[in-house]
Amino acid sequence: MEQAVARPSWLQHLPVAAALIDETLRYRAVNARWCRTFALAADEVVGRAHAELFEEDGGYWTQALRRVLQGAVVEGEEMLLKRRDGPAFWVRWWGQTCSLGQQRGVILVFEDQTEMHRTREALEASRRLLTRVLSCSLEGIMVLRPVYQPDGEVADFVWLLANPRAHALLRQSELEGRRLREVLPEAMLPGFFEACVQVVQRGEPLRRTFCLKQTDRSLWLEMAATRLDEGVAVIFRDVTEAREAEAKLREREQLFRLLAENMTDLVALHDAEGRVVYVSSSAERIVGYTPEDLIGHRLEEFWHPEDRKRLPSLSEQAGEEDHPGVLVYRFRHRQGGYRWLETHVRAIRDATGRLVQLQTSSRDVTDRVEAEQALARSNETLQQRNRELQDFAYIASHDLQEPLRKVRAFAELLKEEYESVLDDEGRYYLDRMQDAAQRMSRLIEDLLTFSRVTTQARPFERVDLHAILEQVLADLEVRIAETDAQVHVEGHWPVVEADPTQMRQLLQNLIGNALKFHHPERTPEVWLRARLEETPSGTQCVIEVQDNGIGFDEKYLDRIFSPFQRLHGRGRYAGTGMGLAICRRIVERHHGQLTARSRPGEGATFIVQLPLTQPPDVVPPPSSTTHA
Repeated sequence: MEQAVARPSWLQHLPVAAALIDETLRYRAVNARWCRTFALAADEVVGRAHAELFEEDGGYWTQALRRVLQGAVVEGEEMLLKRRDGPAFWVRWWGQTCSLGQQRGVILVFEDQTEMHRTREALEASRRLLTRVLSCSLEGIMVLRPVYQPDGEVADFVWLLANPRAHALLRQSELEGRRLREVLPEAMLPGFFEACVQVVQRGEPLRRTFCLKQTDRSLWLEMAATRLDEGVAVIFRDVTEAREAEAKLREREQLFRLLAENMTDLVALHDAEGRVVYVSSSAERIVGYTPEDLIGHRLEEFWHPEDRKRLPSLSEQAGEEDHPGVLVYRFRHRQGGYRWLETHVRAIRDATGRLVQLQTSSRDVTDRVEAEQALARSNETLQQRNRELQDFAYIASHDLQEPLRKVRAFAELLKEEYESVLDDEGRYYLDRMQDAAQRMSRLIEDLLTFSRVTTQARPFERVDLHAILEQVLADLEVRIAETDAQVHVEGHWPVVEADPTQMRQLLQNLIGNALKFHHPERTPEVWLRARLEETPSGTQCVIEVQDNGIGFDEKYLDRIFSPFQRLHGRGRYAGTGMGLAICRRIVERHHGQLTARSRPGEGATFIVQLPLTQPPDVVPPPSSTTHA
């Protein structure tokens, strides 16, 4: 229904923001409330089109105002009204046609809803945030409203809210609006209903762990409930794995204590700083202290002062489960004196790798340590005597050369000057003397060589055995030609860690023996083989020197490697019986083995086993002082 408007003065008396707009959508009048609401003066508005003052939101205002001009009535629509040169306003507005003289117009009434709209937006944002938090939470969250009996007692609870995690843990697709005792009867979640009633009645927060008994499983739920208006807010999480882990830990602790109390070793647990928090009763038997005497102390407090200086602390020495740290030290006994203890230290860490405890097991090794010390003293004495014997052998051999040289020199002069004077018997005696002196000289030289294997040895270095073999074969070229021997080199001759001079002497002695003890009825043949073998102690180089010579009976195997031992007379084969003894001495110095296999008349095979690399603690002895 069209309303007649004689003049706009009545607008000023309206308690709301009001305006008149003509058919051209220009403002004809606005009241003071309208000016205050939109922060515009009346003379800035009257006569101007609505679209000049306010932005169009998709043409909404132009279309809406024309719809009112055509007779439509707008009551309480809410829309954004934004000034072109200023702020935006959320307004609820009413519109109705009116008569403006000869033309039609529109009466507009506005109610500013900006603050309310902002409040609603903030509430909606909070609601969305809460929804996201509830959806993403790893804990179950639910809100329950109590249902009362006529006498005021709580009869049940109704779910008002439950997040996805609560649905998952309780295995329920729908909870909102359902009754608590219907979904979770007492037998299924014992004590939970009474706990919620207690929170409602007392208004005090409650924290407790409940067991949720489902058909195929039981869950332990840790719940925190608090009063929320007239209802209860419950937050809960699944602690089943933690409970099971705690139970296993208690079982292991009981087993550990049972084992510790019955072990002969001293077993202890320490905090991360090394202080004892538990120690087995065997402590009193081993070190004289009761467990109460040691708890709260560090074991280092009882160590010998010298050991405290030279050893790291328990926490610094701690190893992992498979590789515990090991300490050997002196521990002060309660009755005086010190006992030697061997302690194995293991670190106990949390999931982040942080050290939380130490576990140690200690045993009394006093007898063992004292025996080792006695053995070390005996070894030192034995080594000293060996050095003295080696020096004596060197000096004796060296000093024997001088008179022997004189004997040989005078015998040579006697033969040159007086051979014509001597009869046959005299010349025979002279030849025997010269031969004996020559054999004595070779014997002394071999004895010197035997002693030098250890007294004048060179440091170990990387040695190419194939290059050494070629040098040896070149040195033996004349002897090989004289015996018309055939030499076959086979296999892979590797690089080893050794003394190059001694490797050359070893191969020369073994190959020389194979040529010397050849069979008189067949052409000498020598096979030289080398290969690598994997053994528990590491990679070994195996060298074989095989011949087709006269061989020997293996019952003499140990004898042939002893000094001055010969299986054949000097008339048949020259030599002093020192060659193989020197070979064994060289091989033993290189931490290897030398053996042989043979049959009389069928040749012999000498087998050398050498480590590819020498042990790291091996330091070749220094050369002895040269004796005058």
